[in-house]
Amino acid sequence: MTKEHLGLALALSVPVFVVVTKIDMCPPNVLQDTLKLLVRILKSPGCRKVPVMVRNMEDVIIGATNFVSER
Repeated sequence: MTKEHLGLALALSVPVFVVVTKIDMCPPNVLQDTLKLLVRILKSPGCRKVPVMVRNMEDVIIGATNFVSER
């Protein structure tokens, strides 16, 4: 997803999920830099989203029960 796609999703008020794939193919420092950039973009004043790192099934359940729709 590019910044433009994120901007369109925010303008249309649709829920946003960012999935980072192929993390086994990049060096650890590149992964950390990418995650830091994503968190910074999602927390920015124009976006105002709360990033949640999902690492296992329990995180999925917690995230789903705490998900609040703005509609």
